Amino acid sequence: MTRNSMVVWRWQEGSLVATTSAASTRVFQAQFRPDSDSQFVTVGVNHVKFWSVAGNQLIGKKGVIPAASATAASATDATIKMQTMLSLAFSADGITYTGAVSGDVYVWKDAKFIKMVKRAHDGPVFTMYTTLKDGLIVTGAKEKRSLKEGGCVKLWDQDMKRCRAYQIDTGSSIDVIKSVCRIKVRQLC
Repeated sequence: MTRNSMVVWRWQEGSLVATTSAASTRVFQAQFRPDSDSQFVTVGVNHVKFWSVAGNQLIGKKGVIPAASATAASATDATIKMQTMLSLAFSADGITYTGAVSGDVYVWKDAKFIKMVKRAHDGPVFTMYTTLKDGLIVTGAKEKRSLKEGGCVKLWDQDMKRCRAYQIDTGSSIDVIKSVCRIKVRQLC
């Protein structure tokens, strides 16, 4: 194995399932889909990659954003340069959400780009959480404290329409949230 290897283990048995040489870019997060034992996603420096475990091999498909989908084309070919992705979460029906360093959130279906939520946050989206049960998504980011309706923690529906924003008083002029989760309450949106 090299320094940039991607390795999948069956930890309960202590056995190696599959391995491959990963790209030279840094991976910040790798997460299996909650509804699959063989599909996972990695995010990191300028990439999102959708993986499948096939026997003892890992097959990766790079996420790409078609130039026609973007508002400002800055591509050398028919795609837009991928932002650095920091976080990810899953919904039902093969939907994946990725949070970018710019504050944008990207929506993917089975490795295909669906849409971008521009400036979902004012700063990097460090964390995302969702459940397959109701599909509501919680995001956490770095944001300057303001009196506007913004917040460093936001709740979204499955279509990425914001339900609610939460200000978290960290005692600083810039709030940074690196981890979120959700407990069930009666009224969220």
